[in-house]
Amino acid sequence: MLVRTPVTEPFDDSPGRRGGGRPAVHERGLRLRMDFTEPPVAVLFVSGELDAATTPRLAEVLWPRLLTELRALVIDLDEVGFLGVDALRLLASAHSYASHRGITLCLTDSSRPVRRALAAAALQDALPCFGDVDAARAAVTTAERPVAPR
Repeated sequence: MLVRTPVTEPFDDSPGRRGGGRPAVHERGLRLRMDFTEPPVAVLFVSGELDAATTPRLAEVLWPRLLTELRALVIDLDEVGFLGVDALRLLASAHSYASHRGITLCLTDSSRPVRRALAAAALQDALPCFGDVDAARAAVTTAERPVAPR
């Protein structure tokens, strides 16, 4: 069942919000925000660094979304300054699981660090990637399985 939530759902990791918080996540400036303005397509906006210390927080937000009735999830990585191995593994696993559940998962890859990391991991062709959120949304709303333009 698709759960109706506010238009945006911020995930605040600041110490005051989470009973002591997660200083490593907060210090690195990881910010996650969900946008449900066009259900059943959601957008997860990510900014900051995705390394071994911050990727678990992304996983905490991402995996529950893949258990819903979303048709598509766009992960906006435009504001990501570093995409580490753990994050790449998470994105590949999430894509595989989403496909198994019939959910289209795609990324935006307009930032240079994201493009370089995806290319280094040979994932640029395995994960549907788009230049911006509007292109990704358009692709997932007009096609069953979007194919990223290359």
